[in-house]
Amino acid sequence: MEIEDSNLEENQNSELVLEPKVGTIFDFEDKAQECYTIYAKAKGFGAITITSKKVNNVKSYVTYGCHRSGNARPTGSNLVKSPPTPKIGCKTHMNISLLVDGKWKLSSIELKHNHDMDQEKVKYLRCYQALPPNVKRTIELNTAVGINMNQIVASCVIEAGGADNLTWTDKDARNFKDIHMK
Repeated sequence: MEIEDSNLEENQNSELVLEPKVGTIFDFEDKAQECYTIYAKAKGFGAITITSKKVNNVKSYVTYGCHRSGNARPTGSNLVKSPPTPKIGCKTHMNISLLVDGKWKLSSIELKHNHDMDQEKVKYLRCYQALPPNVKRTIELNTAVGINMNQIVASCVIEAGGADNLTWTDKDARNFKDIHMK
């Protein structure tokens, strides 16, 4: 990834986070997504893919944005009892486009949100919750020998150095077991 402007910011965890800038060139689409995701997580919001466009069956344009982008579409017949939604029309986004040489260029970006962000709760957003492969394997092996789920989760918490260091919840582990260990 080539970066012309090395404007670095520090977040509260004193990790260096690069703010995306227009004109930044990425070797791969995945690198652009990773850059935006790291920035989003450090600032306290979730990153999602809003849209992508294909030309001749090749992806040529992608828009990443805040997890609160878009507007809520009420479902069901009783609008008064509709569940709360995180969609509030946030306009934060990053557009990348494919160049002729196969690299991706950050063509436009908007970083202003219309809502508060919480760096402490960002790890609980669905877009950041992932069960790592080593935890999946631990669940598979321990379930096969008859160890109950509470003990499995407790051992994973200890291995991670505390529940605050986990990128997944107890429910994620139980769902994995229910789906994959029938």
